[in-house]
Amino acid sequence: MDPRTSPPLPNFPDLQLREGSAADFPRVAGFLSAVHPDAPTTTEELERLANGREPGEPHRQLLALRGGEIVGLAETAVPRMDGHPGWLEIKIRTGQNGEQLGEELLQLAEHNAAELGAKTLVSHVHEGWWEHSFLLARG
Repeated sequence: MDPRTSPPLPNFPDLQLREGSAADFPRVAGFLSAVHPDAPTTTEELERLANGREPGEPHRQLLALRGGEIVGLAETAVPRMDGHPGWLEIKIRTGQNGEQLGEELLQLAEHNAAELGAKTLVSHVHEGWWEHSFLLARG
């Protein structure tokens, strides 16, 4: 198995999980902008964030793909706001199957954060987004 590829999600055997890379920035920006058009993301913004990471800084982005199309994302990284030692930010975004896929991606992000030594997890979402109530319900 490709080291950048993870086993399929149990409830989504048709999805492939793989690590995101800089080569994916245009597609990730398009996906994030389509999921939340009120907060568009650009390739340049993703490049700026990547270039701002310190060497060795924890960061992992898993892309959920269906037939090559991004349908979900689970990201674990050092928060750009509210950063403290032991804190990591998780970002969950889905295009289809909202909460069900989000639940599995959240479990992956939490697992990744634990492997990276996180003591506290934070997430930033807009109040009107489905992720707001989803994350609030899970603490």
